[in-house]
Amino acid sequence: MSDYDIAPGGTGGIGRTYQYFTGTPTYPFGYGQSYTTFDYSHIRANTATVSADGKVTVRFDVTNTGDAAGATVAQLYAATPFTVPGVELPRKRLVGFQKTAVLKPGETERVSLTVNVADLALWDAQAMRS
Repeated sequence: MSDYDIAPGGTGGIGRTYQYFTGTPTYPFGYGQSYTTFDYSHIRANTATVSADGKVTVRFDVTNTGDAAGATVAQLYAATPFTVPGVELPRKRLVGFQKTAVLKPGETERVSLTVNVADLALWDAQAMRS
């Protein structure tokens, strides 16, 4: 475990896990087959006053826009929109997911995903801490 590096710099430029992989995956993360399609709308997050030990809740609507009934797994990703000199950071990380009920065509479900801000910390391999 002590020599397990997942960042591109420690793996010959390839990276490991979906967070750091720089190649083209055979199937993108979250890929799945369905007999219908879904649309996401009314996305809102309570980020106005969040502390480091707080929580962020993201709410959105998932609507079945296809012709058949179906369910989907809504996924929430945290992006890393900043850089730290000398540190390789993931571009995005899965931080929450929830399967919807089976929705009839045109039916909408309100989804709410809560993320602990502390869970958004990144591992510092040099310092051996988050």
